[in-house]
Amino acid sequence: MHPKHLSEIERGNKDPRATTVARLADALGVTIGELYGEGDSSDGKHLQ
Repeated sequence: MHPKHLSEIERGNKDPRATTVARLADALGVTIGELYGEGDSSDGKHLQ
């Protein structure tokens, strides 16, 4: 993924496709729910 595209997603200027969200979660080692701040992560920390 191009850094500019990721930056646009982070700033809320673009809505990622479901496959992009899944790939991001996988790359970060979290669930999709954790990526969106839902549920508990295994170490008790939440992404925000």
